[in-house]
Amino acid sequence: MNSKHRGVTLLELLIALALSSLILMAVMEVSTNMIRQHMEGSAKGSVTGENLYGLMLMNRQLQDASSLAVPAAGTSDVLNGCENYSRQGGVVIDPSRGVKAFHYCMASIGGVPFLLRYARNGLCPMPAPACGSAGYEVIARGFYRYPPAGYAANKSNCTPGLSFFARADDFGGVELRYAVGDPCPTVRAPIPRTVLVRTSIKMNKPYNSPAD
Repeated sequence: MNSKHRGVTLLELLIALALSSLILMAVMEVSTNMIRQHMEGSAKGSVTGENLYGLMLMNRQLQDASSLAVPAAGTSDVLNGCENYSRQGGVVIDPSRGVKAFHYCMASIGGVPFLLRYARNGLCPMPAPACGSAGYEVIARGFYRYPPAGYAANKSNCTPGLSFFARADDFGGVELRYAVGDPCPTVRAPIPRTVLVRTSIKMNKPYNSPAD
């Protein structure tokens, strides 16, 4: 007796395999993108958490600062200034409060770039210390330059970066440009663990003098 059921032909089997492969590739691409986004989010979260407190302190100090000695113009990798003092005439703004001077700089410690802060009372501006010498406070670990234009496209154009600080006399403040975490992909970290920060802070300059 002849069977009414026929087998699967080779052509039908090849078509089914091709369709299955396309579906599998689509699922893998979606899964890969989800994993990448999760890894980037986790990396940014850990980088931000490690340094958030110190960077918030720096921002608050800059908002209270009344004078900026460095950069005197343009950009710099050093930030030097004071609170409650004006270099315009060399006067203490509020005699009931003390003068606080600060100096921020980047130093490599154990091969890792750190943002360091030096502080002292009563002298403005404070003499610039050798960055990394004794007396500093760590503000951020893994402090890198903000990458140049074109970086966002493929994250490969990451050097040379911008200077960390830029004077902004148009609004009486300073612009901060930095990356927390290395923005360049490496063999060990193909997805950069980095947070890019570019922000402007208005200082507390009562006289809005170019000297400050």
